[in-house]
Amino acid sequence: MSTITGDVSTVQGFASSSTLGIIVDLVTILFMVGLMFWLDWDFTLIAIGLTPFLLMFVVRFKKAVKEATREVRFKQSEVLAVVQEGLGSVQAVKAFGREDLEIGHMDRVAFKAIRP
Repeated sequence: MSTITGDVSTVQGFASSSTLGIIVDLVTILFMVGLMFWLDWDFTLIAIGLTPFLLMFVVRFKKAVKEATREVRFKQSEVLAVVQEGLGSVQAVKAFGREDLEIGHMDRVAFKAIRP
């Protein structure tokens, strides 16, 4: 449930604010490249020639970050599932006096999420 809520807010934030930012950034880049050509065209060609290598580095780094983010979100969903289950059964846990059992369960899940 928390993953769906987070995804919806991420998409809404992207659609509302990021689109204009992307357009402004693209126009800025185009004008900067034009200015670079006007000031020193041979140095600009060298800089543009190095751009594909920089993009390859960014793509590889992006993949690593994406995998790490996916793992964190999976572990976060496990912890939140235990919290939601505990909150749903708080009356039964209090009635039978098993708070220590629930705290231990939450500790195990949290430490499992922290350590691989």
